[in-house]
Amino acid sequence: MSTPSRIAHDLMQAFRQPDCPVCRLIERDSQQYIDGFFYESITVVERRAEIRSARGFCPPHAAILAGHSRALGTAIMHHDVLNDVLRGFPGENQEKQQRTTPIQALQRTFAPLQQRVVQALQPKHVCVLCAHEQHQERVVLESLLEGMHSQPMHSEFAHSDGLCLPHLRSALEIRNARAESARALIETQGEIMRRLRDQLALFIHKNNGSYESSAVGDEARAPARATRMVSGRKFRA
Repeated sequence: MSTPSRIAHDLMQAFRQPDCPVCRLIERDSQQYIDGFFYESITVVERRAEIRSARGFCPPHAAILAGHSRALGTAIMHHDVLNDVLRGFPGENQEKQQRTTPIQALQRTFAPLQQRVVQALQPKHVCVLCAHEQHQERVVLESLLEGMHSQPMHSEFAHSDGLCLPHLRSALEIRNARAESARALIETQGEIMRRLRDQLALFIHKNNGSYESSAVGDEARAPARATRMVSGRKFRA
C-alpha cells in the first residue's frame, strides 16, 4: 500500500490531468493490481480460492483481462471457476440415468438438482478487484480530505476538473473526516461544478443554430467532462 505522502503526491499529479483525480488513481491502481495478480499471484492458493469463490471477476473488471500476455493466467483462473461450478452439476452417468427415468420421478428429483446448481452458480465472495478498489478509494479520499488543510493541495484541487459525483458522495460519507475538511471540499467542488455548468450553458448557446461561431474553447469538451463527472469512471452499485 502506498504511504500517505505518496498518495498525496499522486493526487497532486492527478489534479493536473483531465477528469476526476480519484478515478484516475484507482484506474491506474486497478491495472497494477491485475498485472500483479497475473505475474505474481496466479499460483498463490489463497488468492486462487478467492477468485474461485467469487466466480471470477465482475463484468467491468473481467473486460480488462484481455491480452495475449494474460491468456495463460486467464485460462488457469477460469478453469478453476468452471471446475468448481461443475461440482454442483450432475455427472455424465447421472444425466444418462435421468433421461431414462419416468417423467413423474424426474419431476420429483429435478427441484433439488435445480437448487444445487443455483447454489453452485452463486458467488460466495465479492469480486476481489471491487473489494480492492473500494479499500483504495477510501484511502485516497481520506488523503484528499486531509490535504484540504494544505494550501498547495487545496489550490491544485481548485484548478482541477474536480471529483466525479460518486466519489464526492463517498468522500462526504466518511464519518471520521473533519468537518472543516468536508466543508472545504464542498465549497471548492461547488465552484468547479459551477464553472462546468456555465461551460455547458455556453456550449448549448453556441449550438442553438443562431450563434455565429462554434464551440472551440473549454466549452467544447464540457459535455464529455460532464458525463464523466456525473457518472464516474464506471457503473457503481
